[in-house]
Amino acid sequence: MRMKSKIDTGEETNSRGVSPVIGVILMVAITVILAAVIAAFVLDLGSTSQNPQAGFSINEDSDGVTGIQLTTIDRLDELRINDDCTVDTSGAWESETGYYKLENPSVGDVAEITDPANCDRSDDLVIIGVYDGNEAVLN
Repeated sequence: MRMKSKIDTGEETNSRGVSPVIGVILMVAITVILAAVIAAFVLDLGSTSQNPQAGFSINEDSDGVTGIQLTTIDRLDELRINDDCTVDTSGAWESETGYYKLENPSVGDVAEITDPANCDRSDDLVIIGVYDGNEAVLN
């Protein structure tokens, strides 16, 4: 009968020590990746752009459109109206090539249409919102 020696030769100790270290490194890496993915969803870091959003009312008289008033703003850096409609530029509205613009609009701002015969609400009026460089037609 043969007896087993209780003396360690060191071979088993060295080979066993590598596996737990690799396991710990893999668990830490998986935890970091999982935390980054969850943080991206929670903090909404994955979205690159958002469209402008604003509400407005259009007041008409018998001749056509007379005024456009902002009623709500969610995301809006600039408001544009196409130049088919003649807008009163005496206020903060500026005339640009192809449109009139109002930078940093706020609720209650009004665009006065001074030539409603050339600006029929359903055909010619185009209201464009700009937010963070993204444009969207709002009407």
